[in-house]
Parts: sequence; C-alpha cells; structure tokens
Amino acid sequence: MCIRDRYMGIISSTDPLIVHYHDGFLRVSLNQYDISSTDISTHLTNTHLSKKAFKKAENEGKNSDELKDMQYWTFEEMQEFLLQEKVINDSNWLDNYLRPKFKQAFAHLGRMGKVSLWKDIRVFQLLGVDFILDQDLNLWLLELNNIPQISPSTEGKRSMLEEMLSQHLAIQFEMLKGRNQRAQKYLEDNVDKLEELDLFASKEEFRNISKNQLPDGFEKQHAWSFERVVDENKEGKHAYFGHLHPSCSVSYTHLRAHETGRNLVCRLLLEKKK
Repeated sequence: MCIRDRYMGIISSTDPLIVHYHDGFLRVSLNQYDISSTDISTHLTNTHLSKKAFKKAENEGKNSDELKDMQYWTFEEMQEFLLQEKVINDSNWLDNYLRPKFKQAFAHLGRMGKVSLWKDIRVFQLLGVDFILDQDLNLWLLELNNIPQISPSTEGKRSMLEEMLSQHLAIQFEMLKGRNQRAQKYLEDNVDKLEELDLFASKEEFRNISKNQLPDGFEKQHAWSFERVVDENKEGKHAYFGHLHPSCSVSYTHLRAHETGRNLVCRLLLEKKK
C-alpha cells in the first residue's frame, strides 16, 4: 500500500515568520497498485500523468469526470478506507496522528527554510506539500511545491479551494489592516512632535510597529480551516503552538521521487541541521 497526500500551507509572513496549515486532499492511483509495476502512473498521481490517464479513458469510452471523482479523496475518506481495511483501529486517527504529524512537519519546514526567505512584510506564499504514507504509516516528504496546481477538477476540490483561498486572502487583509491601524495610531500619538521627530532614531520603532501580527485565536474566532502552527511574534515554545520545542534540532529523512526518461527513481536523502 502506498498513499500520497497533499496538504496546503501558507508562509503567511516572513517578517516575522508566520505559518499556517490547511487540510488538503489525496490523489488515488487510477491503476491497481503493484509495487513491482513498471507503469509510472501506478506510482505517481500528479496532474500531468492524470491528464494522460483521463484522455486514455475517454478514448476507451469511459467517463473521465467519474474517474476524477474517484481519484480525489478527502482526508476523511482516507481514514474511512484505512479503518475498513483494518490498517488502523482509531476512529479519530486523523486528529490523533496524521494532522499533528503534518503540522509538526510544516513547522519544521518553515523554520528550516526561513533563512532563505525574503524578509519583507509584503511577502507570503501558498504551498502544496506532498507526502507519502508507507505500509507502516510512516510519513515521507516528497516535495514542497511553490506553484501548486489549484484547478478545480472536481466539485469537492472546487469547494475546498474556494474556502481555502478566501481564508488565505482574509489572513493577508487582517495583517495589512493591523499594520495600517498601528501606523495610524503611532502618527496620531506623535502628531505634535512630527517636526521634531528624529526619523532615523524612529526608524526601528516604526519597523516594529509595521511587522505582521495576528490576534490570538483569530482563526478559531472565524471557525476557519487554517491553523497557525508558527508565529514568531510569540516567545519560546509558544511560537510553535506545541508542535516544536524551540531548542530542538531539525532532522529529516526525505523520500525524493522524480521521473527520468526511462523509469521512476527514488532516492533517500538524510539531511540534518543542528
């Protein structure tokens, strides 16, 4: 058994680092899974290969829309399948195991990559994060996609994407509104001192006012699907919402897969950061 998951995440801010997690979906192989199969579409379920499979199905007189619905699964459908197959026996496995693992992994990824991010209050990025679950339900990172495919191939996916994108924009607008409100208050409080204000000395103070911030519980207040997993406005362990310890070393084992002209190549890379 091999299950490929994608969850969605946002680097909501790089100044300071704020990271959000959102449930994604599964793409199920249209072929019966066989570990020894040489058909690459048995092992990979990306959009490019799926288009080929749908075209082939249409040529054979099959309904491609039905195939698209069959290929798209929610996390809840995956859990139900695993329960039916007796791979798991916890009816709350998603909340007790998988989602915490995803959130911890994305917090790690954000923290690991922040040194390479452009630090600017205007920067944000929607990401698609692909994982594989192996036979023992170990989680392996496939790729972090900075241009994720968000086309609504099914009605279920359309609904999920519309909700996700509207919440994504609302988070950005909330931070923009907060920056403007704090800047306006600063100027109002100092209106009588503007002519005497040392702009150079006030630059750092104004920069701190302009940093991105979100109110505590902002996402839960709106009953949103996004969950904040990193907010470095907070101190110590509170910055990672229990998903990471601030002093932990970062250790990953990545299962990297890519397609060559002739076959599927999988590489194990062990990467450590102390």
